Amino acid sequence: MNVFVTGATGFIGRRLVDKLIKKGYQVTALVRRKDPDLPSRVNIVEGDILNINSYMSSQSNYDCLFHLAAYISFDPKDKDKIMHINGDATVNLLYVAKKWGIKKIVFVSSASTIGFSDSKEVLIDETASYNTKLINNSPYMASKVFAEKAAINLSNKQHIVIVNPSTVYGPDDWTLNSGTLIKKVYESKILPVPSGIANVVDVDDVVDGIIAASLKGRTGERYILGGYNLTFKEIFSQVSNVLNKQPLMIPMMPLFRFPLSMSAGLIGKLLNSRIITPQVINNMFSYRNLSNKKARNELGWTPKYSFKDSVKRAWKFYRDNKLI
Repeated sequence: MNVFVTGATGFIGRRLVDKLIKKGYQVTALVRRKDPDLPSRVNIVEGDILNINSYMSSQSNYDCLFHLAAYISFDPKDKDKIMHINGDATVNLLYVAKKWGIKKIVFVSSASTIGFSDSKEVLIDETASYNTKLINNSPYMASKVFAEKAAINLSNKQHIVIVNPSTVYGPDDWTLNSGTLIKKVYESKILPVPSGIANVVDVDDVVDGIIAASLKGRTGERYILGGYNLTFKEIFSQVSNVLNKQPLMIPMMPLFRFPLSMSAGLIGKLLNSRIITPQVINNMFSYRNLSNKKARNELGWTPKYSFKDSVKRAWKFYRDNKLI
């Protein structure tokens, strides 16, 4: 199968390309620089996702498009950049894919568009309505929702499947996406523990889900690729165990949510961080209890890695590459 991949040098994209090559796929990757660190068997198209003309002429009878390119930031000041890359560029790419006659498209979105559960006991799935309040407070979520809506609107004319990975752990996380939390546990003697719940999944399980979606996914449908719903106490405890660290964990009750979210804006600016924002802090006091039943039933997808194994794999990668 001949496939076109965007975001191939990213955390998930790099693992996807490796898996596709091993499966015998012919892979072409859209990249911004001439010498990306990708397998030699990958065909390279140098271009910019924001500039259709930079890659439109690369048509080569592709059977499938895997669209992973995205800009990850939760900082409101990046709003325009986030929307251009995650929103507008996605719509333009879908237009190009139609011009190319690509039969199948898998758009890798985010579980952030699914939202949160109302309580610890309730699971949330793909049928949940988009949460307007969350969208208004998160440029990243807004950009992904915008792209999802565009993809769904076009799915009656193109075979477009959307996958929604949760918080991803594992090797090849060069920019410390989930590694930020692991680094925090490693460096802290005292660790505030929010009262929320997060869903975690291994990067290679996500890759398997993306490929399964290309083979079995229904057009216009979303599929949550989420592994395990864990409290932050469970997450920090398992990470601490893998790192052989024992920080003092102090429970943070919901009443801390507002003052912490307010201070996060200032701290994020001082540290020039795109991740430390009021919205991210609010998320850590919320319940992202995700159901992966649809992906299991329709895609035949099942997470293979436990969270502890994912952290072990990630930790080895960070240490081997002196990232932490």
